[in-house]
Amino acid sequence: MIVEQIKQQALRLFASKGYEATSLDMIATEVGRKKPSLYTHFAGKEQLFLAVFNEAIAEEIRVLEEFYDRHSGQPFEQTLLRLIETYKERYMRDDRLKLILYHGFIIPQVHEETIKDALNRYFDRKEQLARQRLTDAASSLAVDVDAAVLAYSNLLEGMLVELIYAGTDRFDRRLAGSWEVFRRGILKKP
Repeated sequence: MIVEQIKQQALRLFASKGYEATSLDMIATEVGRKKPSLYTHFAGKEQLFLAVFNEAIAEEIRVLEEFYDRHSGQPFEQTLLRLIETYKERYMRDDRLKLILYHGFIIPQVHEETIKDALNRYFDRKEQLARQRLTDAASSLAVDVDAAVLAYSNLLEGMLVELIYAGTDRFDRRLAGSWEVFRRGILKKP
């Protein structure tokens, strides 16, 4: 139970302040413990961060897979657009997503390769799931599946950058314009 409390508070602080600005003292204070008691459960801040980060990646992959499963009967356009909209909704309330997005752009030097590997697992799975949906719709595409996947990945990543740096205020307007250009660019003309 205490381990989960420690990880929960660490997640919240790492997601809101970043790795460098979060100290074990801060986490201990949030849990209502003294810093030395954290060492009973974690060797240090690095180990705690990696535990929290890897759990966030695993959960985010699970969320993506569940999303695609839930939307399997819907048109691919609707599913792909809805996924981007869902990121906006989740970003407001999901510390795991904030942690991944924040540290996907500002990777801590500590265990940099381990973090990059975890991020690449997440990005690869995200791309695989989009590829599956676009492959199913290949007959309605004006471009090959690889081009559609790359264009969608770029659109999605661009919208995630928008969330991080500009917040949600401009998100809807930018998504509407970008989505229309993406959609027209990949679909065959009727």
